[in-house]
Amino acid sequence: MLEVLLAVAMAVSPPGGPASPAGEECRGRDGASVCVVRAGEWIQRVWAVRDEAGWVCDYVGALAVYDGEGRKVYQTRSRINRGCSYGRVWAGGIVNREGRRVCASWWERGGRRHVATACAPLPR
Repeated sequence: MLEVLLAVAMAVSPPGGPASPAGEECRGRDGASVCVVRAGEWIQRVWAVRDEAGWVCDYVGALAVYDGEGRKVYQTRSRINRGCSYGRVWAGGIVNREGRRVCASWWERGGRRHVATACAPLPR
């Protein structure tokens, strides 16, 4: 079921695109961002975004949500996306959990080479 959510999210709701929801917060660096839709500490949706000035090949996106004590309370990974995409790729979906920090990480070469991580603290 989660794979279906990730696939649908990847197909219809690119962060920063026309389908982005109001209230979306995005933070990142070095070509990776994490975008969150939330109400207080309640995280509704999270997106891992990878912006690359070129091709992104055989990539995997991962998301993690941490509580106020730094414990991981949620984690998921996309399937390996075989082939290449140019520019922006994303993975994400519905989380519906409380959290104080979210992180998005990206791997290429079928998940063998870590290329970027972005984390965002979520103030109350």
